[in-house]
This record gives sequence, C-alpha cells and structure tokens, in this order.
Amino acid sequence: IASREGRSDPVAKWARDLVKRLVDASSKFRDPNEFGGYKVEVIADDELLPRTVADIVASGGQAVACIGSVTDTDFGDRFVKTALDAFGGIDIIVNNAGYTWDNVLQKMSDEQWEAMLAVHLTAPFRILRAASGFIREAAKREAEAGTVKHRKVVNISSTSGVYGNAGQANYAAAKAGLVGLMNVLAIEGEAHGILANAVLPTGFSRMVTETVGDEKFLAESGFMRAIRPELVVPLVTFLAEMGTGAGSDDAGMTVEVWLNRWYARREASGDLEPKTLQG
Repeated sequence: IASREGRSDPVAKWARDLVKRLVDASSKFRDPNEFGGYKVEVIADDELLPRTVADIVASGGQAVACIGSVTDTDFGDRFVKTALDAFGGIDIIVNNAGYTWDNVLQKMSDEQWEAMLAVHLTAPFRILRAASGFIREAAKREAEAGTVKHRKVVNISSTSGVYGNAGQANYAAAKAGLVGLMNVLAIEGEAHGILANAVLPTGFSRMVTETVGDEKFLAESGFMRAIRPELVVPLVTFLAEMGTGAGSDDAGMTVEVWLNRWYARREASGDLEPKTLQG
C-alpha cells in the first residue's frame, strides 16, 4: 500500500497480485507526479519477492523485503522490526497472506486444519501483537503533543468465512476468525487511533489458479475476469488511506466484494449496504 513520506506500511503477502495492484491503484488515486516517497514492506515467496519489490520501486516508492514464512513463531516480531528499522514507523498493516488446502470434512487431516489456522489467523495475530507496542507508545506521544493520527489495519478475510464453501472447513473457520480478530482490534484500538476493518473478497488471484490448476481455462473465463483483483484493490486502498478526519465510525466493518459491488456490514447492526465500485 502506498503512503506519504513519513509513513510506512508493512504488507503481509503470499503472492504479488494484490501488492502490485495496490501500488498501481494508490498512484491512480493521486496526482502521479506526487507518488514519490512511499514506503512498503513486502513478504512474498522467494521467486516473486524481487519482482514485487522492483515493481514498487519502479512506481516511485521505497520497498524493503522480509523473507520468511508468516507461520514461523518469530516472524511477527521480525516483520515489525524490519519495518521499524527501515522506516522508523508503522501506519498501515494489510494481512493478506494465505493459501488453500481443501478437503471434505470427513477426510480433512489435522495437518490441513492446523495449517489454515496458522497462516490465515495465527500469523496476523502475531504481526498485530508485535506491532501493538510501537502503536500504543506512538499514539501516547502524539496525544501528549496534541496531534491526531490514525493507523489502519485491513484484514483480508473471505466470503467463505461468512457463507462457507464446500471442502473449506479449515479455510472458512480461519477466515471467520480473522473477522473476529478485526472486531476486537477495532474496539481495543479505538483509544490508540487504530482503525481496523475486514474485506471479504470474491477474487481471482494466483491462489485460485494454483488451486484449480487450469490457468488457461480460468484466464479465458468471463466470470473469473469479473472477479479479478483490480475490483477489490480500490476498496482496500480506501480503507488503508482514510485521512485524519476518520474516526471510530470508520472501523469495525466487514465489507464483502462481489463482482463490481461491495456490501458493508457493521456487526452492531448487521445491516448490509450495497455500493458500486467506480473505475
């Protein structure tokens, strides 16, 4: 995610799709001549990591790589330390790491179950826990100085976590848990200027192609083109880039993305309000 000079944004990533499109989208939301000075931390697999960093740098930003698995017990601490050492701060965290390992319930192994919880739920928890110390102290200093600054957390969940999907008991449970984690963070983080939200996309990414296997078929599918990541990115960018006028009413939302429509739900009311993504 792009940010202005003096702000830094770690992005937890398994594949490069969303990172590159977030950077691209962020540049389109502003004057392209003012895109310099953005800072992004990226975690991706070894093969795609150099390309992702190169894309960000080519877009006029700054990037630092954090190589490793988000499921390592020390990864959250190392990930946050990398951002603080490189940029001196944290302003936006997007938890998007993940993959699927499907099986019907009666055939699902403990390994499959635990693997999905580890990458989709435990890893974001560890990253947010590691970042909380810096955020709380920074918020305290800013309050004493009479300044208001909001830091953003966007958890990428899934519609599978709300409605379920055959063969995905492990994935759905983990993604539902990610929404619960967001809700708690929105409540606890309000006093520290944290705005936490969750996006539940139906999106066509590399995770889908590697699960289904027939990439040519998917690429030619009209439905898959209709749920491409570009339709999700503007919403994630908006949630991550809300300005200083934002407040607690802008947190605690789960936002579903279907084709070019998004539906915002507040847990307190359960209301769904359809909106159309422009562009």
